[in-house]
Amino acid sequence: MKIKFWKMSAAGNDFIFIQDFKINTIKKNKLAAKLCDRRLSIGADGLVFIKKINNSSLKLEYFNSDGSIAFCGNASRSAAMWFYKEIKNNRIINLHTIKGILKAEIIDNKNVKIQMPDINSIKLYCKDNFPNWVKEIHFIDTGVPHTIIPVKDIEKIDIISKGREIRYHKFFSPSGTNVDFIAKIKNMIYIRTYEKGVEDETLSCGTGITAAGIISEIIYNKKPPITIISRSKEKFKVWFKKKLDKISDIYIQGPTEIIFKGEIEI
Repeated sequence: MKIKFWKMSAAGNDFIFIQDFKINTIKKNKLAAKLCDRRLSIGADGLVFIKKINNSSLKLEYFNSDGSIAFCGNASRSAAMWFYKEIKNNRIINLHTIKGILKAEIIDNKNVKIQMPDINSIKLYCKDNFPNWVKEIHFIDTGVPHTIIPVKDIEKIDIISKGREIRYHKFFSPSGTNVDFIAKIKNMIYIRTYEKGVEDETLSCGTGITAAGIISEIIYNKKPPITIISRSKEKFKVWFKKKLDKISDIYIQGPTEIIFKGEIEI
């Protein structure tokens, strides 16, 4: 059978979108791994199943390129833009995700601002038998687990080997962690992310950028809105309110666009 798809990119974090496709979760896992293969199929960091609920609401299911189900900030922002351009030109959209109903706002034809899940705890300056090259490490769950490692030279970091080393470290077992390397350069925050489920560097990561923004407020004394520059050189903004250990009213804004659409036989 042939199915229609949309290819979207959120600052280089790319996704395949399929609308109203009724198959069970196991088959969705397999389809995600198949369609996200960059050599043998469309290729993407993840696959998103989308379904219109009403004129202002959309349900989405996100699968990483390895077939694992997850929450994804950039995919959620992209879903809002897809809904705005392809279904209904509402600028305020309610997204039904595995982390609850999140509000998205279309800022312009390129940028989407989205609400992120509240955070109840942060682990700063984690201590364990980490590799010697780790000087400072922090942990925060922004819908998925993220580990933040400040570095001096973000360009020279071997993100695949070092990211994988932390991603599978026993401290973060059994679920593992995404790994974000951040650097403050001339008062700007830069980020590179090793993303679990993709098992590679992604050019931007919404939940990772959110994590970097919150940690930057603590370790670099930055104040919201905090600008974070992704590997793709695109600028994101992060807003939040902090009271004791609870982080709320979290929003992230950044670019996303439809790259192309087509049909594929499966």
